[in-house]
Amino acid sequence: MRTRYALILLALGMCLSFLGGLFKIQHWPGASALFVFGLPLEALGFFLLLYKILRYPGFKDFLDS
Repeated sequence: MRTRYALILLALGMCLSFLGGLFKIQHWPGASALFVFGLPLEALGFFLLLYKILRYPGFKDFLDS
């Protein structure tokens, strides 16, 4: 998996979560659905990005310096 896809998932999840929060503040319908779809996408993107960072070959050298 490419890092680009993890970043896209993370950004899409953040946008949906932000819109869900905005809808909640305005008391508009559909806010719960935006949260239900946005938060798991955000978490999946975060964990995929974390996995890519931890599996990067130069990561241990970066921590040692």
